[in-house]
Amino acid sequence: MADETKSPQTTIFVTVEVDPSNADKFLAAMRPCYEGCAKESELIFFHVFRDEDHPGVFHFIEYWAKDRKWFEEIQMNKDYYHPYSEITQPMWIKPRVIRYLDPIPGWRTLKSEFPSLAA
Repeated sequence: MADETKSPQTTIFVTVEVDPSNADKFLAAMRPCYEGCAKESELIFFHVFRDEDHPGVFHFIEYWAKDRKWFEEIQMNKDYYHPYSEITQPMWIKPRVIRYLDPIPGWRTLKSEFPSLAA
């Protein structure tokens, strides 16, 4: 029996580690892919973070309005991922980690008084 509480959305937590000397090059190479994702109607949220203690470690949180199967079969095969992968993979000093997260009902807070978070 299917889990009826499972969300049709997908939340993804990605970690990429590059040599800190390549951090700016990595972000520049990622920009077109990020912008491509931002144009997708299925994208709800995409935020890129840099680890304060490890300047070559980047984390992405992506929230999509489709399920994991769609993300892996459709979204990850969009044309703008290929140049990103070709340019950035040689910079990775550890394998990329992709984690799929399931939200726990009743454990989400979003405060509307902080509109600057939308920028």
